Amino acid sequence: MTRRTIATCLNFVLPGAGLWYLSHPAMGFVNLLIAIAAPVIGLLLFPEHAHYALLAVAAGSAGFAHAFSTHKTKKENREAANDSSLVPR
Repeated sequence: MTRRTIATCLNFVLPGAGLWYLSHPAMGFVNLLIAIAAPVIGLLLFPEHAHYALLAVAAGSAGFAHAFSTHKTKKENREAANDSSLVPR
């Protein structure tokens, strides 16, 4: 499995864990705080639909980790391509 897939799975199980796995613990902690706050606010405002908030937070958190790792991978690939073009042949 790729790091992106592992991060996505980790974030789906525990919001923020995938970002922590990708060496971004501060972003992971913020993600966890948002994931805790969103369902609590949803429960207070719409108690009959609170379970949807939990599912939305889990899916959104996993999607965020996947998007973050994809962006990071593309950036690293661009930097590697630029560095390799400077090497004389």
